[in-house]
Amino acid sequence: MGAAESCLRDAALDVEVAVSEAVGGLRGCGAPPPALPSPQPSLRSAPRSRLRSTQAERERSWRATGLVSLRDGQLRELPPSLFALASGVRTLDAANNRLASLPAQFACLDALQRLVLSGNALAALPPLAPALGGSLKVLLLDGNRIGRLPAAPLGLGRLERLSLAGNGLAELPGAALQGLPALRSLDLSRNALRALPDELGDCGALEELDVTSNGLEALPAALGRLLRLRSLLADGNRLRTLPPELLTGCALLSNLQLHEQSPPLHLAALRELPGWVEVEKRTMGRNAKRVQGGVLIGARGLDDGLDHSRLPNNP
Repeated sequence: MGAAESCLRDAALDVEVAVSEAVGGLRGCGAPPPALPSPQPSLRSAPRSRLRSTQAERERSWRATGLVSLRDGQLRELPPSLFALASGVRTLDAANNRLASLPAQFACLDALQRLVLSGNALAALPPLAPALGGSLKVLLLDGNRIGRLPAAPLGLGRLERLSLAGNGLAELPGAALQGLPALRSLDLSRNALRALPDELGDCGALEELDVTSNGLEALPAALGRLLRLRSLLADGNRLRTLPPELLTGCALLSNLQLHEQSPPLHLAALRELPGWVEVEKRTMGRNAKRVQGGVLIGARGLDDGLDHSRLPNNP
């Protein structure tokens, strides 16, 4: 139901309520109930005025909070009223629309900290730097059509979280990852990646990396430089082994997910890798803390990241 139809329905409902109250009063006096009056011409103009009032209220809220929500509106372009707020916008959520690009005036939102464009029709990474390079912390672009990233630094020095999941990426240029010193969470799941660049190891603040459901046959040894990495999700790939540098260098790694590799990993070979025992211990400690903290356990139970029923015991 459209907004105009909704407003018309609300106006008609107001009339019915008023008539119902009047009927109740007349019944108490013994008088017969009057017929329901037909809509007056003024009722036809009510939806339009209410729409204007609703939009004005939304814009006042945007201005007061800095939070702009335009999600689920089937928008093909962003409204001009958004750009009138300029530096007053801190968060923009325009997920689940039909946006294919961002206009040039997007650069006026130079105080934007959180940008959610998931589930749109973007075919290329929007040019956000240098305008947003000093403010943007969260960029969610999952579920678009971004098949390629530019082979140049993104220029988002304060970015902490980036999601490019479900875009059909076949390649990740190493240059795109340069100059992301604050990046803590990177989601590259559900793409078509066959390799990860060594430059990923230069994202020194990275704590969470999700490469689930790609076509990865190996992980770069450069991941061992990620000293803050705690979670590596790599289910649904084609990994045959792990680089020892990953296990020995990432001393905080306690959530390593390797389910559904094709073909399955060799358990005996994994146990021979330097650092594997330490990762297992940290995983067990993490699970113990979850139990003690009363955290709900998923369908896999206390998951150690492996499909033991599918893992060959001999290399």
